[in-house]
Amino acid sequence: MPGFYEACSNMAEVWPQVVAYYSKTWKNYRMRPHHHEACELMYVFSGACQISYPDSMVKMRSGDYIFLDAGIEHALLTDESACTMLNVEFTFAPPQDFYTMRRLQTASTYFRELVRHGEPVFLGNDADGELFRSLDTLVVGLSAKKERDAGLVHSEMAAFLLSLAQSRWENETKVDANRYVRHTMLYIQHHFREKITIPTLAARFSVSPDHLGRVFRASTGQTIHGFLTRVRCEHAATLLLRENASLENIALECGFPSGQQFLRDFRKLYNLTPARYRRQNQRISSRQIEKQAE
Repeated sequence: MPGFYEACSNMAEVWPQVVAYYSKTWKNYRMRPHHHEACELMYVFSGACQISYPDSMVKMRSGDYIFLDAGIEHALLTDESACTMLNVEFTFAPPQDFYTMRRLQTASTYFRELVRHGEPVFLGNDADGELFRSLDTLVVGLSAKKERDAGLVHSEMAAFLLSLAQSRWENETKVDANRYVRHTMLYIQHHFREKITIPTLAARFSVSPDHLGRVFRASTGQTIHGFLTRVRCEHAATLLLRENASLENIALECGFPSGQQFLRDFRKLYNLTPARYRRQNQRISSRQIEKQAE
């Protein structure tokens, strides 16, 4: 069975055939070193793990991925903290339509660069989430119970391969700004209840606060403080409808330094006070329930 680069050599008339795919959470797991005839992409959706392959051991965290060509021995190791991974394995077979590896190379500079480098193992970080979206679309399509058009399935595989090629190129050319932004956003989404300052965030990535602020705004169109405030307000909006807690308690739960700050920030984002937002949306929910009961 040919490996990835052998399948791409001489502009081959073949196309990937998925032989396995899964999303699984691992905890305290020690995989035995193994290899197989399929190429494999392992994507860390959440948590952290270690991957071993010949002469190397790498740590991977949320948003990281590793590509392993056919025949590469590897193993997965996780500790007591859970690690969720999305994996896909594929071999190659004669094409069923116009999708071929030859045409993919002809169409994409990124893909030609991937093939030219010929790395049997390469790692990267999916800074903007594009690779995950294409991988998730591929896996969801493969999992569908209804019969799907083969051309649509093959187009999803093409999108995945092109996303992988572009992500490898971006990581190779060290697009660090996207990495900083993505990890800043992830950190805020997980720690918005805590006191967060830009100097503290910048220290995590060993960059200056000014630099982190500039690349974040250039990438997202908003300031770090603005993003943090939005995350807190959106969580508060959920709590206002789900719980009967006081506004003061919700403010503290969402990380606002005071109830007054919560009031100002929430009104600026939603153009409503928290109390009015709660009353207005509870009335809407009540009407919907009454309508369903009729």
